[in-house]
Amino acid sequence: MKKKSPDNTAINDPIAVIEQLADQSAQAGLYGLQDANLVLAEAVRELQADKNASKNVSSLVTAWSGLIEKFKDNPNQAAVEIIEYLRRPELNIHMEEDEFTMLGEQIANEAISADPGNPLSDTTAALNMPGSITEEQIAIVEQLADQAAAEGLYGLQDVNLLLTEALREMANTGLALDAGFVSAFLAWPDLLAKYRKEPNGGAEAIINFLRHPALNMPLGDDEYAMLQEQLASEAVVTTDTQATNSTHVDI
Repeated sequence: MKKKSPDNTAINDPIAVIEQLADQSAQAGLYGLQDANLVLAEAVRELQADKNASKNVSSLVTAWSGLIEKFKDNPNQAAVEIIEYLRRPELNIHMEEDEFTMLGEQIANEAISADPGNPLSDTTAALNMPGSITEEQIAIVEQLADQAAAEGLYGLQDVNLLLTEALREMANTGLALDAGFVSAFLAWPDLLAKYRKEPNGGAEAIINFLRHPALNMPLGDDEYAMLQEQLASEAVVTTDTQATNSTHVDI
């Protein structure tokens, strides 16, 4: 995301600076980052209207602009710091914990897509706009299934095979994918890595991804529950003996 220098009017208006950053994020397809900017803009607007609040918002904006700039060079770390920043008590942002979590996950997924080291960036024509699933991506997910089977993680093999089938059906339709699904799909290798480190939380995250409406998985709630239980139990058994020997395959 190329950052433009704010114009003279924006320099004297902190809200204008933040809204300009929001516009730039939207243009880059970073809609979670856009939302974060808009949330902060509203918080700053309320601070300016509150007679009892500190009026030193310029330092807040300077620090925030630095985080947005950092997102270009170190997106994964910046994604964490952005959410931590929005939680600052002096901002008094009216969001529930689950809302912070959801926004953080969206920005984290966008960070993965913004990371030039993610090989999926090389196989998708445009990561920040609707695209289509490629045969190369499907083949990589199939490879992940084979890797899971070699490790004795048959639940993980099943989810990769389910994902492969769903992706192939999506590819056959030729329909454009929305940016939200692209961001979620980019996070798949990260979900598998999390699963190996934290089996229970990772299993839940994997199942949540399979429930994405775009995948249209033909599974019922009981089948999802059984698959999640299988994932969690298998990982606990195999983590100590096989995790260090597993080969990470990026999409």
